[in-house]
Amino acid sequence: MNKAVKDTKQQSNKAICNVINTDTKAHCKTYVIADMDIPQQNLQSNLQQTPQQSTQDIESQSGATTPVSSEQHGVKSRVRTQVPLLSLALVSFAIFIGWIIYQANIGGNNIFFDLVRVVPYGDKVGHMMLFGTLTSLALIASRAAYFNLFERKIYYAIVVISTLVFIEEVSQGFIATRTFDIGDLTADAVGITLFSVITIKWISRNR
Repeated sequence: MNKAVKDTKQQSNKAICNVINTDTKAHCKTYVIADMDIPQQNLQSNLQQTPQQSTQDIESQSGATTPVSSEQHGVKSRVRTQVPLLSLALVSFAIFIGWIIYQANIGGNNIFFDLVRVVPYGDKVGHMMLFGTLTSLALIASRAAYFNLFERKIYYAIVVISTLVFIEEVSQGFIATRTFDIGDLTADAVGITLFSVITIKWISRNR
């Protein structure tokens, strides 16, 4: 390649550099300095692709957060949608338990009491299921809110339910139609503990 042809190509390459985005001028200069025999069309095509490739490199090096998959987003959306419904279920179930307690306090009778008498250890199983379920609903409705005490998580729902259950069981000793039973209190504690462990693990996995 003679000197006249080289000068012509260098001037042409410099002209291309002036009209292309400034981000690519460094790459353009490389082509000019190297004085490579590259067709102008291919040179311009390579230079136009460079900004996009540079942007991808910057994003990969900056450690951009990986987008949440549609499946994970769907799980979280379902959990958020279920919270109001579970809050309604919590209130309804609490009213049901209140009605059961009221019936027992006045010496009433209903189908649930008859069922408890038929099933072996039905009274203890009933205590576990009732207050365990109530605790699970309270944990989900409150999104397992907690505070730290001596570096341990103390869940508001568990504290509230446990306190109410303890007061209710102790109060039976002062009601003529009821008797205080440590076995019922133990069944309550087992149900609350068991259902709490399962529910907290489920909430943690779906957050």
